[in-house]
Amino acid sequence: MRQLQNIRTAKGRQRILRGTQGELDQDPVARYKESIEGLVDVITDVKNKQPQKPEQFIILDCSRLKASLTDCGTTFIQDIFEHLITESKEDLNTLLGEFTETIEELKTPPTKLEHLKRNKDLYAAVRAKLHVLDARREPIKKKFQYLQDQPDQDTGLAELSDEDKAKLDGLDDAWARFLEGLDEANGIIQRCSAQLKTEVDNSIDDFKKECQDNKKNFQLQAPYTADKGFDNAKAFEKLQEYKGLTAELRAQEEAMKFGLEIFDIEPTAYPEVALVEKEIVQLTEIWEVKRDWDQQWDEWKDIKFYDLDVEEMDDVAVDFQDKCKAFDRDVRDWGVYVALRGGIDAVRDTLPLIRLLRGDAMRERHWKELRFEVKEDFDEGGDEFTLEKVFSLSLLSHREKIEGLAENAGR
Repeated sequence: MRQLQNIRTAKGRQRILRGTQGELDQDPVARYKESIEGLVDVITDVKNKQPQKPEQFIILDCSRLKASLTDCGTTFIQDIFEHLITESKEDLNTLLGEFTETIEELKTPPTKLEHLKRNKDLYAAVRAKLHVLDARREPIKKKFQYLQDQPDQDTGLAELSDEDKAKLDGLDDAWARFLEGLDEANGIIQRCSAQLKTEVDNSIDDFKKECQDNKKNFQLQAPYTADKGFDNAKAFEKLQEYKGLTAELRAQEEAMKFGLEIFDIEPTAYPEVALVEKEIVQLTEIWEVKRDWDQQWDEWKDIKFYDLDVEEMDDVAVDFQDKCKAFDRDVRDWGVYVALRGGIDAVRDTLPLIRLLRGDAMRERHWKELRFEVKEDFDEGGDEFTLEKVFSLSLLSHREKIEGLAENAGR
């Protein structure tokens, strides 16, 4: 009687209707069978009981209770069968659908690496769980067999359409076709894999050529010198251009790794790209120093001869020399470095001569000799005699004359 009491609650009915514990339960109808047989026994017992029961001086009529309990049990038995049919059909259709969808996906020829990887991974995963897929067939058969073995019960098998019955009867054949489809799919994957590997190999060769061409073009166009029509702005513009091109090559290299991983190809080093990247950094650094030096020169060049702070200028020039010394030896062969270092050194070498010419002992006759020596007229005390004008006289070419004038003036 407790079973009849349990099925009067939603929780009790749900516990029974949960049925099998999973698709791989080797006795998928045990819970259903136990519940049905138990209910049948209870119903039979209820039917066999007398409808009337004397209790002291009262006769209890249980006819309506017996009928209610019997109807409740019978109805729920029908519910169990209907639930089992629904569950069985769902399990059957799910498994067959998985067979069909898997084979359809695997037999679609991949034309892209991403598709190829998906299919290879799916094929490997399906092969690894074949025993699981195979084990799902038997529980389905057992459920339907149990239903078919209930001739005296209205199990609702009439709900099975001819299509459902054909699916059940063809389950083993569907499994065989599934295995054949896997073999065919593997062949398709292998053929497409060979084609795509050829494309990957070709892309590697093409990429190598791009890297070589990029290096060649860079070495022809990069601002290694300051006398190829490059000012600071144009130099940075060209370097930025090749920085972008090199970044694109690195992005392309990164994208190619996907194909390399699929085919277990060892990644190739591209020294041409690394060289261009390195020299872009080095050139950017040397041109930055050159830009700063040019800006410093622009601040100095218009200062009048006698207003120059020679000591401060020398300290600044020393700092720039130290920056130049920090560059690698290969950078020191570049024209831009040679020109920059030459300009800085020229300033430092000229400053001692400026000190001599600004000595208190210098007289007009000494300046007259210097003007004759450099073959140019100038007014050493005038507003136009600036640092830029001093350098236009190429004083370093007349070092010995200037040192001699200063020595004579100091006597």
